[in-house]
This record gives sequence, C-alpha cells and structure tokens, in this order.
Amino acid sequence: MKTIAKISEETLRIVNYLEDIPHGTLLLYKQIETDCDVPMDTKGKSYLRTACKKLKREYSPVRGIGIELASAKTATGLVVGRLIKIDKAVKRGEKTFDNIVPVFYEEFSSQEQKQLNFVGAAFGAIRVAAENGKRFLKNSTLLQPANPVLPENIK
Repeated sequence: MKTIAKISEETLRIVNYLEDIPHGTLLLYKQIETDCDVPMDTKGKSYLRTACKKLKREYSPVRGIGIELASAKTATGLVVGRLIKIDKAVKRGEKTFDNIVPVFYEEFSSQEQKQLNFVGAAFGAIRVAAENGKRFLKNSTLLQPANPVLPENIK
C-alpha cells in the first residue's frame, strides 16, 4: 500500500511557478523568493528541490545565485556528474571491501564468503561500466562537431 505524501503550501507555490518556465532558464533565488513568496533559506531551497523532483525537472545549482534548469546544452554534464558520483561511492565501498575481506574472510561461513565474492565482483563490474561510460561521454563530447551531420549542414 502506498502512502500519499502531503506537499507543503510553499512547495505547491514553487511547483506552480516552475511548470511554465522553459528548459535552460537560470532562476535566481531572489527572483523565486519574490515571485513565490517563499524565503530561499535552507528550508526554502529544500522546498525548491522537492518541487523540481515533483515536476521531474533536473537542474544544476549555481552556488549562491540560484539554479539552472536542465537543457539540451547541460544534460550531458548532469548525467556525467551523476555517473562520477556513483563511481566515487563505489570506490569508497570497494576500499571498505578491500580493508575488511582480507582480515575477516576466513571467519565467515561459506555462504557469507560467496556473498562477499559476489559483492566484490559487483564492485568491479560497476567500476568498469562507470569508467567506460565516462570515457564514452568524454570522447563523444570532444569529437562532436559544432554542426551535426544533417542534410541541411552538408555543403
């Protein structure tokens, strides 16, 4: 059974405000504050994040200034940023794994050893996938011409 989350009034005001804003717009915290009558302190920024999640709108924060809504120009950067975040978390997990397994491996039951072997393989697979993804995205953005190969761009 799903519970229905109650959304605050402030979040609803921001949701209504963001619905009609085009992609790629830079929204200043001061502008959101005046237009929505929601102070952009820590709590207000939390309302803003919740509103963006509710609308399924990605954004990148501009520190101390506001947020920039995702656009075709910023989409790759956002996706690569998420991939890098995942990669860093997996690196931390892998370091913990490497510190714990050699010390305690013999003390675990055979079932736990199998689970640890699986987790180690999962860390390796995630790291390989993340590295390949980063390399692919880096190369695709470097090699991408300013004008894509479309009939109207061929001269």
